[in-house]
Amino acid sequence: MPVSLLKPVEATAPSISFTITKGDLFRLQLRALLRSRVIWGLYLVFLAVVVNGLLSAPSVKERSVAYQVFFACFGAALFTIPFCFLQLLVLANAVLGKKHQGLVGEHTLRLTPEGLEESTAFNTGVHKWAGIHRVDSTTRYLFIYINESMAHIVPKQAFSCVAEAELFEQQVRQLMLQSKSTSSSSR
Repeated sequence: MPVSLLKPVEATAPSISFTITKGDLFRLQLRALLRSRVIWGLYLVFLAVVVNGLLSAPSVKERSVAYQVFFACFGAALFTIPFCFLQLLVLANAVLGKKHQGLVGEHTLRLTPEGLEESTAFNTGVHKWAGIHRVDSTTRYLFIYINESMAHIVPKQAFSCVAEAELFEQQVRQLMLQSKSTSSSSR
């Protein structure tokens, strides 16, 4: 989309203030865990080893195929439950066991022509629009990625309505697009 078709962002910088809680952190870490290819890979490798070990037992080999399938599914379930429980324990310890200063608490994000400005009680910083990696949105959160794995997390409940959250997201995307087209035309 050419830059000329985009509406300019208003003179007053749009901003949003919100609070990130440990509950938010837990949900977000769980989301990351469920999307982790490494965790899924480890799970599948260990599951294959467990099921192979169960099926290679002489007492199971002599049984019918239906019994072997049932036994493999039962063994997989017995392996999966403690695996998931262990992952949740590690996750809960990581979230609940630390203070997370600068992450848990009040945040303010401002959309300025220079970049995304963030302020907390512990820091203030600006991420230039050209450096913003991508924007993702779920029903509960807006994610503004500053690199492949780090994002500013904006709870959508901080907005007064869905339309306000959508407008804020649209403005972020617009500023990113303007920045990318400006930097590509200056090359």
